[in-house]
Amino acid sequence: MTTDRNQFDSYLKQALHRDIIFRIAVWAVIAAVATLIASAEKGYNGVEYFRAVAHKLGPLINTIGVVALLISMPALVLKDLEHVAPESWGQATFASWWGGAIRRIAGDLTLWLLSSFAAFFFAMVGATFYALFSENISLREGILLVYSYVVVLIFILLISVVNVLVRRETPPLSAAPRFSRWMRSPTRVLVTYATLLLIAIFTLYLIWRITL
Repeated sequence: MTTDRNQFDSYLKQALHRDIIFRIAVWAVIAAVATLIASAEKGYNGVEYFRAVAHKLGPLINTIGVVALLISMPALVLKDLEHVAPESWGQATFASWWGGAIRRIAGDLTLWLLSSFAAFFFAMVGATFYALFSENISLREGILLVYSYVVVLIFILLISVVNVLVRRETPPLSAAPRFSRWMRSPTRVLVTYATLLLIAIFTLYLIWRITL
């Protein structure tokens, strides 16, 4: 049994950023409705509601987020390996089968992360409005809120990019003009990704040290 095919779905999947934007919009509406329903309850406190959402989602986002990013790395590597060495990693090989399974898991986990960040974001919006209207917010707390919004939006953008790279048909690097001349063998693919991973770890370490 195949899934439904229609013009709207095809339009979204012609460019995966459209699909991501549409999904985020749907999740945002659901999260906003959930926040509005909660605000109608007697004794509603926006800050406490946000804390409850953060308490429930925080550990899940941290755990699944790490797993999703760890799985996304081999998912991307396997896409490039299929491109540069189709005889060993192409669609006709067993490696492609489990490579596809890894990409599907990475794609689903990153989509879940995006939906969770949408819920987190709108719970934070509700807390912000509640604090502003109750005049129960200091300048320092306001600055921290702005910082939190920026961090959440950056995470949403990064996860969206990872999801698109994992789900789209073309490989992330070996088909790009800047990398195609270099990435012509599996060894070069692995070296390139190892280098990028070390750069990313070093950059995150520097950011962590600066924000301490």
